[in-house]
Formats: sequence, structure tokens, C-alpha cells
Amino acid sequence: MLRQKLKEKKLRAPVLPAATKWGSLLAWLDTVLAAESILFSMVSARKFLQAKNKSQRQKRKMVYTLVTGSDLISMLKKGTSLLRVVANQLAKYEKDNTPISEVYKTFLDLPKEFDATCLTPRELKIMKDIVDERFGFVCGDAYGLAYLLDPRFCGEGMDVATRTSVESFRSTWFGEDQADRVLLQLSAFH
Repeated sequence: MLRQKLKEKKLRAPVLPAATKWGSLLAWLDTVLAAESILFSMVSARKFLQAKNKSQRQKRKMVYTLVTGSDLISMLKKGTSLLRVVANQLAKYEKDNTPISEVYKTFLDLPKEFDATCLTPRELKIMKDIVDERFGFVCGDAYGLAYLLDPRFCGEGMDVATRTSVESFRSTWFGEDQADRVLLQLSAFH
């Protein structure tokens, strides 16, 4: 019935999202958001809450409560805006030739991109804390060094402590007495 109504309105039919596919989840949420008025009219129909058994009635009541709730649209919009940020960043890494300096840049860009979403200050802080935690887990000296040496970035946006740590790592990579050799080797790489 829902698919038929969506087809009549020339809206895309919902496809259940795959567990590991951010894009499919985003497309599904976009479809639900576009079909909000159709869903509302379906659950508001007189016979919607009537069902053959208690289990079905409970499920329908849950759907009714969700769809008619005052926060459905805002939650869907938040979900799609968050997934859009994540999906846009993940798209870079679908290629096998993405340099690791891009990973560092991604972690610098994510907080700014989350600022542009419709999150509350509390939700925004949670997202930024998650990004910081993942940054600490994923990005080591090699990522910072790649970001510092990449001519597109040259360490732009790196905090002073991290930059100092990476520069120290770079100069002592093969020992204090080999600093000049390392710098020559790294400059030849680019």
C-alpha cells in the first residue's frame, strides 16, 4: 500500500538499508522524509490501529506513535544531515589511491561540517567528542607527518602541540644524527 502511494506521488520506494552502507541508510531516510505526509495519512486512517491480534496492534501502535510524534521530522532531518556529512567524507576513501594526509584533513574538517548541521549544542559537543576520540585512535605520527609534508596542506590547521610533536618525530626518525638525511629523503619523496 505504501509503495503504491509513493508511486502515485512519483516518490522513490523505500529500500531497506544495508547494515554497512551509509548511502543506503541515507537514501532510506530521505525517502521516509519525503513520504512523511503519506505515512501520516496512512497511520491516521480509521482502521490502521485495528489488527487481528495483540502483537500486531502493539506494533501498529508503535508505528502510529512514531509517525504522529511531534519530533519525527526534526529527528529525520538531523539523521540525514549527520549521515550526509559522514557519507561525503567516506566517499573519498572508496578509492584505493587516497593519500593518508586526507585522513588527517578529514578529522580537521568534520567538526566544521557538523557545525553546519541542525544539531543542538549538546548534540554537537557529543559529535565533536566522538571525532576527537576517533582522531586519537586513528591518527598517529605517520598521518600527521603526511599531512605536514603534503604540499596541498603543509600542516594547515594543525594545533601547535601536534605540529611540534610531528616535527620532532620527523627530525628524530632515524636518530638525532640522521635528521638532515631524513629531511633530504622526505623532500625527495615529494
